[in-house]
Amino acid sequence: MTIELNTTPVIEALRLLQSQLSPAGMQPVYHEIGNTLAHNITLNLGSGHDFHGMPFAPLKKPRKTDKGFGTSVPLNDTRQHIYNKITFNADGTGVTVGILEDTPIGRTHQFGAPSKNIPARPFLPINFAGQVDLPADWSADIMRIIQAQIG
Repeated sequence: MTIELNTTPVIEALRLLQSQLSPAGMQPVYHEIGNTLAHNITLNLGSGHDFHGMPFAPLKKPRKTDKGFGTSVPLNDTRQHIYNKITFNADGTGVTVGILEDTPIGRTHQFGAPSKNIPARPFLPINFAGQVDLPADWSADIMRIIQAQIG
């Protein structure tokens, strides 16, 4: 699935920076953006919150407390937490953030599975229409990264 970022101020700032840098110069910027977004997603997953900071729907059978985060982690698959599967790939033309392809349960948690009575627990900043729904503080993080390069 490919999803385009459509946050106008971020896109405008990226276009300005792209006009000043070569693709090789953009790669570290996209890398930092990807790392920041993956970090934000991981933190929210670890605390049991969606990308807007709202608690996930409760589990029918709560899991053991996660020692790394000190909270009940609702998203796991075969004893390997999804937050360990968050990844990003950056090059000089953009960044892709998501979960490793060997984690099919991630889609179920993101969008839910009504036929299995599993509520959505969205952890990626994507709404049900497949559009990016970046929280304001995440957009601000990206803008800080871009502004640091623009000078």
